[in-house]
Amino acid sequence: MMLSLKLPFKVGLLILAISAAGILWSQTQLAILAMAQINPVPETRQLVSEKRYAAAANYLNFFMAYDYVKDDPDARSLHADIEEIRNGFFYKIKKISDGIMDGTSDELSGQITGVIMDLFVIGDLRDLIRELWKWLKGDDSDEVIIALASIGTVASMVQVTTGGASTAVKGSTIILKIARKGDKLPTWLIKWIPEASATVTKTKRLDSVTDLFGDVYSLAKVKGGINLLETTTDATSLVTVQRPP
Repeated sequence: MMLSLKLPFKVGLLILAISAAGILWSQTQLAILAMAQINPVPETRQLVSEKRYAAAANYLNFFMAYDYVKDDPDARSLHADIEEIRNGFFYKIKKISDGIMDGTSDELSGQITGVIMDLFVIGDLRDLIRELWKWLKGDDSDEVIIALASIGTVASMVQVTTGGASTAVKGSTIILKIARKGDKLPTWLIKWIPEASATVTKTKRLDSVTDLFGDVYSLAKVKGGINLLETTTDATSLVTVQRPP
């Protein structure tokens, strides 16, 4: 029981760290544009037209720290409009709903909701049902998401029956889902995960994934870990990329 109480806090903090690492990485790129005094308004308006309000806010907010943008009436007005939309009740409900139904969102509230759902068997069942529905409709289902949800389901069952499911296994299924949905999963893991899932589902044991998932969990704690994961080519490189050059 103690493990189940600690798990949401540990994984939740890790997911927040992953999100922060991604933001820091993008800010490095934006700083180059800001130094050249690039006008962020046109790009922000394009994002707004696509209803990508979180991306628009993150993009414009960075530039608002610079006087040449902060003093621009168009930028201030656009910034206020975006914040009004994002603070709206129905917008917030929609983003939380995205986290519940899809397990992912472009807003932090939806991301946290998705992680909470994934921490328990509900999130894994949601993904299995969604992918099955795609298959029934004749659409392409994602065998990697199915495999990760299957492993997550077994991990939840083991935790309930024995209390022995490791934080790393359950946490890694969530991290790998995020990487998959963000198109950051390397080819070798895309192939390995369904094979590993077949073994876990058959044996109802986590032994076959414990070591590698432990390495994934450790890598996720490294700054920019999700980006590093994308560069790995096998289980060995998964360990070596964690070491500073």
